[in-house]
Amino acid sequence: MSSTTKFEFTSKLRRTFIGMFVIGLIAVVIGIVSGQADNQKAWANFLLNSVYFTGLSATAIFFLAAHQIAFSGWHALIKRVPEAMMSFAAIGGVFIIVIALGTALDYHHLYHWSDNFIKKEYVSAAELHDYEMEHAHSAGHGDAEHHGEGEEHSYLGSGSALLVGGGEEHAGDHTAEAAHAGAGDKILNPYYDKIIAGKSAYLNDGFFIARTIIYIVLWVFLGYQLRRFSLKEDSASDDRWYQKTRTWAALFLVVWAVSSSMMAWDWVMSLDPHWFSTLFGWYNFISLFVGSLAVMILVLIFLKNQGYMVQVNENHLHDLGKYLFGFSVFWTYLWYSQFMLYWYGNIPEETIWFLERKREYGGLFGANLIINFFVPFLVLMRRDAKRNFFVLGIVASILIVSHWLDFYLMIIPSTVHSGGSIGYFEVGMLVAFAGLFLYMVFNALTKASLIPLNNPFTKESIEHHI
Repeated sequence: MSSTTKFEFTSKLRRTFIGMFVIGLIAVVIGIVSGQADNQKAWANFLLNSVYFTGLSATAIFFLAAHQIAFSGWHALIKRVPEAMMSFAAIGGVFIIVIALGTALDYHHLYHWSDNFIKKEYVSAAELHDYEMEHAHSAGHGDAEHHGEGEEHSYLGSGSALLVGGGEEHAGDHTAEAAHAGAGDKILNPYYDKIIAGKSAYLNDGFFIARTIIYIVLWVFLGYQLRRFSLKEDSASDDRWYQKTRTWAALFLVVWAVSSSMMAWDWVMSLDPHWFSTLFGWYNFISLFVGSLAVMILVLIFLKNQGYMVQVNENHLHDLGKYLFGFSVFWTYLWYSQFMLYWYGNIPEETIWFLERKREYGGLFGANLIINFFVPFLVLMRRDAKRNFFVLGIVASILIVSHWLDFYLMIIPSTVHSGGSIGYFEVGMLVAFAGLFLYMVFNALTKASLIPLNNPFTKESIEHHI
């Protein structure tokens, strides 16, 4: 127990987080070696956890920037926790850049639009033959098909395409037809995808990698600046560093307003390139923000239980609890509105995104809504529940996992289709990422005083009462 403002990252806590990482990594390796997870599933889960934990880190930066611009006073005592959460953004960003590069280098087939062959309306007989021979091993796996509205083909989990009702026989027919064409003749590509070809100016390997790097670099750089100026406040005799923080916070919010939606389109929505939702960026952001708030709550409760941050009280946790309650309701509104707008606009073909998840992941699909809405809504509606550290901690713990499940349902059905499951491989990768994330967060907490020393709102935050 300690009442000091300097956090001590004990060897026991370090071993706990390192142990989580190692145990999770062992489960992942066993899953790959045993065949429980093939290449596609491994990359899909890597994408899932990279996006989720990087998003938790990035939305912590948003939390700080928004409160800084709003002249918030109550959050000053707790700001070092979201500042510490920023530390994962860099390594999480590297993971996502690796995934983006893997798309271009053909290490995985998560993004169907990266298959350049299906963007060509006319191809040579040799090109068609080579393509069909390369993808012949994927034929016949009908349970892995991915439906595309208005197309003449479906996409397999490997990213290849076959005519509806096709298989090796149709592949042979195409090859036979191509044999009658001259060596220099162009024939109609039976795998041509007009929709994806029409989006190729945006959905192409080079631009995808460039956008990913830009998002990560901007988030990490602006977060680093906010953290640097915040630490300089501790030794300053005036508020000039605080004013600089406000300037950089405003810049981050402008960047975030654009990049938060675009990253959702790029990293998650483009996994289903034939489907789109104008609410998808908001939906992703709010899901990540709720998860980020839950992490802040759990870290604060842990620090309080260890004797740190004695000035933080139930009033500060109450405010975070109100955020958790309110944004959980907003998440539910967005969850429902995405489907309702398609129904109201009489666009039944767009409901395929929801139907696939309902049919193939029915139990998880229902649990996602029930847990992420009814648990915070029913439990946190009362004022005393939001001021009870034990109750708030339980709800926060549940929501961290359930919003990971939300991203699971966004990513896994689009990449492995009906082949998804939650076994030791999936849990192992989640635990490994969680261990790495927590290690970096708690290590960052040791770098500065837990209580901002010269922030102009520290006194107001100490006296905060609601």
